[in-house]
Amino acid sequence: MKQSGQELKGRTIRGLGVGLAAGLISSMLCNQGQANAASFDTYSSSMIDFSLGLENMSGDLTSSIGGEINHANGQSESTYFPISELEWPMDILLARFDGSVTVNPMWRINGTLKTAVDDPDEVMIDRDWFAPGGSPDIYSESSISEFETLILDVDFEWTYLRQGPCRLYTGIGYLHQEFEYEENLIVQYSPSGITGYDYVGDGFIGSTYDNTFSMIYFLLGADIQLTPQLDLAGKFSVAPLASSEDELHHLYYNKVSTGDMEGTAYMIELSGKFQISPWWFVKAGVQYTDISVDGDQYQVLAGVPLGQIDQEVESVQSSGYITMGYSF
Repeated sequence: MKQSGQELKGRTIRGLGVGLAAGLISSMLCNQGQANAASFDTYSSSMIDFSLGLENMSGDLTSSIGGEINHANGQSESTYFPISELEWPMDILLARFDGSVTVNPMWRINGTLKTAVDDPDEVMIDRDWFAPGGSPDIYSESSISEFETLILDVDFEWTYLRQGPCRLYTGIGYLHQEFEYEENLIVQYSPSGITGYDYVGDGFIGSTYDNTFSMIYFLLGADIQLTPQLDLAGKFSVAPLASSEDELHHLYYNKVSTGDMEGTAYMIELSGKFQISPWWFVKAGVQYTDISVDGDQYQVLAGVPLGQIDQEVESVQSSGYITMGYSF
C-alpha cells in the first residue's frame, strides 16, 4: 500500500518542524557563544580526527504486505492492508569507528563505520490477519539466532558562517545500512482461536531476512565551543529519496519474497566533544533515524512465481554512543 498524500505531508511537516527548531536553537547558541567569546580563544580544529567506541542501538524494522495483488497468471485483486507483518528487533551493541578530515576552514569530510558485536535479545514478531483490523489471527515469536549489520555514513560539510566560537554548516551525505537476520521459532498460536496454528519451535532456522537501506541526504548543522575543552554539535538531515531492497526466505516451505521500495528518511544527531589534552578527546552523542519506504514484493514458491503484492518497510532507530579519539 502506497503512503497517502496526507501521510507524506505529515512526515514532511514533522521533518521541517524539527529542522526549524534545530535552526532556532543553533541561532540562540551562536548568540550566547558570541557573548562569551572573549572568555576563551576561538576554536581551531585539527586537520584529522580518528576515534573508536561503542554504540547502543534500539528500535525495530517492520515489513508489512497487503493491498494490491498481481498474480503470476495475470489476474489482479485488492485486499486490506496489512495482511501480514514482520517486526524485526534492533536492540544491538555496535562497534563504531569515526574519522574526520578538515580540508580547509570551509570544507570537512566525515565518515562513520559501524558493525554489530552482539545479536538482538528481543524477539521477532510475526502477525497475520484473515480479516481487516483487530487482533491478529496468527501470532508468533522467534528468537534471533544469527545477526549481522554494516552501517556506512559519509558526509561533506561546507561552513557558510563563522561567528566567534560558533560554526554553521550545510552539506550532503550518503547512508548505507545492511541488516541480516536468522530466526528460530519459539511459539505460534491464534489469538482469535482458529485451530491448526499452534506450534512450538523445533530449534531449527525458520527463515532468513536481509534488508539494505541506501540514501543520499542533505544536512544542516551547527557546533559551538562552550569552553576551550568542550564543543557541542547538532545536525539535522533529510533524505527525500531513500531506497530499500529486502529478501525474506521461509525455509520450511522454500518461499522467497523480494522487495524493491523507495521513500523518505530523516536523521537527528546531538553530540559533545571534550578535549582531554591537545591530542586526545572523548566524544558522546545520541542519534535518531526514521526511515519509511514502500513498493512491491515479488514472491516465488519452490521456484514457481506467485506474483507481487504491495509492501511497506519502516525502521525507527535510536542510539547513544561514546568514543575516544586522537587528533592529528
